[in-house]
Amino acid sequence: MPHYHITLKQGRSDTLTAEFGSVNDVKDFFNKVSTARVTNIKEIVYSKDLNINYTQKTYIDDNFKEECRILAEEEKRAKIISLYKIKKDITPQIIEQSLIKNKILLDDKPIQRIINCILTVRA
Repeated sequence: MPHYHITLKQGRSDTLTAEFGSVNDVKDFFNKVSTARVTNIKEIVYSKDLNINYTQKTYIDDNFKEECRILAEEEKRAKIISLYKIKKDITPQIIEQSLIKNKILLDDKPIQRIINCILTVRA
């Protein structure tokens, strides 16, 4: 059965996580037993705490670069993005290609180019 993150509201908002057969089952249950209004229902597709589609990731302590600072530009402005624990075999070119290819947004506009990308290695 799928897990759902449910928000109920009656003066204040309360959230809970529960297993139900479907979204309609969630709505039917809370409409029947509660005076609070269901304001939000989200199916949980990934959760470490609930062990849903989660796999423990192992890593070697020396197998990453400490930080990557990227100066990215969209249509009208530029912004610095900081990424941490970058894999050692990743280059600034790979990061640039990934940001543009995956259509990552900067202030709701797609990144057009990377002005600068600096990788720092732990001392």
